[in-house]
Amino acid sequence: MREVSDDGKIQSLIALIGLAVSFESTLWHGIVSESGVIEVLSALMIETTNPKIRTLCSAIIHIIEQRGTEVGESADWKSILSPLISLLQNKDEQISKTGKSSLIDAIGSNPEISQALIKLGLFDISSEVLELAFPSFSSSSSDTILPQMVILNILEVVDKILKRNEESIKEAKQFKSCSERIIKMKLPRPIKLAIQSILIAIEGDSNGNNEEILQTQLREAQERIRTLEEQARIGQQREREKDEQIKKEKDEQIRNSEEHSRNQKKMKRDAQEQLRLKDAEIQHIKTEYTRQLSIIMNLSEEEISNGIHSVSVKFKDGNFSGFVEGQIGIVKASHKIPCPCDPCGTQHNKKMLHYDGHDGDIHFRGNNIEGNTKFSDGQLISMELNMDIGTLHFIVDGVQQPVFVQGIKEKVKYFV
Repeated sequence: MREVSDDGKIQSLIALIGLAVSFESTLWHGIVSESGVIEVLSALMIETTNPKIRTLCSAIIHIIEQRGTEVGESADWKSILSPLISLLQNKDEQISKTGKSSLIDAIGSNPEISQALIKLGLFDISSEVLELAFPSFSSSSSDTILPQMVILNILEVVDKILKRNEESIKEAKQFKSCSERIIKMKLPRPIKLAIQSILIAIEGDSNGNNEEILQTQLREAQERIRTLEEQARIGQQREREKDEQIKKEKDEQIRNSEEHSRNQKKMKRDAQEQLRLKDAEIQHIKTEYTRQLSIIMNLSEEEISNGIHSVSVKFKDGNFSGFVEGQIGIVKASHKIPCPCDPCGTQHNKKMLHYDGHDGDIHFRGNNIEGNTKFSDGQLISMELNMDIGTLHFIVDGVQQPVFVQGIKEKVKYFV
């Protein structure tokens, strides 16, 4: 078929689909083993760059292979179900829902389906999805994390398999281990309910009433998610309208800028004059400020390895543009802190983790995580370190900050 155009090949392949469906089942063995059609289709599928031709070749081979079940060959459920698993994992929530519904219907109608899905690695796939969505310490790339509704669809299929086929519980050891770790984390309520339902099924303690309650709660949670997503969409629309209004106001300011230009230039000249007059004083302040920022002080020489500990500090004369140009955090007990010391420097940033007052970020290993508030002189900044579970929380004037640290496993000291 090399001299035939792609359009010609496509037409021939479409006709061949009809023949693959309609040939007498008694001819199956000869078609597969003697006709050479499988070899030709395989070669064309590999060498072509046309995705439609590749798809048609694959479809015809699949049809011929499945026709073997008409003459006594056992059904290849793994090949049949593989596309449905791909649909289940699709990031589009409607496509994922279609895959979920099809798999649940299949599990309910044929006992062989559950075992085929296990052999296809559905439990392992589910474990990987949960590990990516809820990692032990560092955050995952958002490109690899599936939407919450898709994760719920996958968990619902796993739950159906475990409750339909008791033997499948023996194959779910890795998934159970992953779920038992994740259930201890702060999870979205629908995800937590789904995992709890699965763990109950694995432990064999579920009963009809509990399952009905959990399923009801799960449906309610899914409905709440849809409501929140709609609210988010409305919020985004309002944000766009707000941005348009801001743009109009900026355009108006630009149109009026020439009228105020002379005054602005005069103010700039006056400010420059004042800066020149006070240059010596400013230089002195900068030198003293830099000296203060260069000092890194251990709040405690004690090496902390267990128990719950808390320490609080207030900064004085450390503000720059309204916020403290300083840090508070923990350092590995074995790390020696020089003076001066930049905790963000390459020789320190893997040993020192800190909360920065000027940008409100948590800094570690050259990365910074946003989400906490900035702080200023006079505010009470506290650290609560729980070495029993390996967590560190930051508190500003009695308000616990949302971004915290977990996974602390070795001895540390406080520093500021």
